[in-house]
Amino acid sequence: MNKYKNSLPTVYAYQKQKTPPLLKWTFWMACLLPGIACASWYDQKLEGWYYFEDPSASPTEEKLTPQQADTLLAIESKQLKQLLSLALISPTTENVEQYVRAQKKLMQQSSNFAQSWGKILLEHPELGEFLTTPTSTYGILAKRSEDLRQRKELLKTLSQSHFLIFFYKGKDPLAAKAADVAQLFASTNGWKYKAVSLDGVGLSQFQEFEIDKGISKILGVEASPSFYIINPVDNQAFPVGAGMISVSELEANIVTQMEDSQ
Repeated sequence: MNKYKNSLPTVYAYQKQKTPPLLKWTFWMACLLPGIACASWYDQKLEGWYYFEDPSASPTEEKLTPQQADTLLAIESKQLKQLLSLALISPTTENVEQYVRAQKKLMQQSSNFAQSWGKILLEHPELGEFLTTPTSTYGILAKRSEDLRQRKELLKTLSQSHFLIFFYKGKDPLAAKAADVAQLFASTNGWKYKAVSLDGVGLSQFQEFEIDKGISKILGVEASPSFYIINPVDNQAFPVGAGMISVSELEANIVTQMEDSQ
C-alpha cells in the first residue's frame, strides 16, 4: 500500500510532463467552442427577437428591368410555341408532357399577375372601374338608373335649343314604324320635330309634313328613314340614327353626339 501510495506523485508528475502541447490546445478549444458558438447563436437571435432588424438591410433579389422582363417573356413564349409545334408534329408522351408543363408554368405566372392586379385595385380603387362600371347586379341597376336620370335631364335641356328632324319615304313600308318612334320620342321628352318626305308621299302619323327641297343634300342624308337633331341658333346638325331604332337607342345616340361635340 505504501509503495503505490508513494509512487502516485511521481506518476502524475510524469504524465503532466509528457502531455503534448497540441493535445492541451485541442482540449481547451473543445471547452471554449461551445460557449463561443452559443454566444454567436444567441446574439443572432437577439437581432430578430429584440432588435427587429431593418428589412432593408437584408439581401434582396435583383430586380428585373422592363427590357430584361420583355426579353425573358419573349424567350418563354417562343419556347412554348416550339414545344407546341414539337408536340403536334410528334405527339409522344414526353413531348406532350413537356408542352403541358411549360404551359402550366405560364398559366401560373398569369394567375399570379391577376392576383396582384386585384390586390392593387383594392388598395388603389381609383385605378379601376369600380366606381363607374359596377359588376354586381345591384350596382348595375343603380348605375343604369343614374344614367337614365342624367340622360333625361340632358334631353330636357337640349329640347330648349334643338329639334328633331325625321327624313322618310312615304312609299317605304318601314317608314310608318319609324315615324311612331319619332313621335313617341318627341312626346316623351318634350321635343319639337319636323317630318320631311324624300319622295313627296305623306304618312298617316303626320298631319303636317314638308317635302324635301334640298335640305337632305345639305345634311348629306343617304339613308331612309333617318333622324337628325338641329340647333338652328348655332346652325348645327347631328345625325342620331337611321333605320328601325328604338326610342331608347335614339335617346342614347343623341347623348353620345352631344357629349362628343362638347
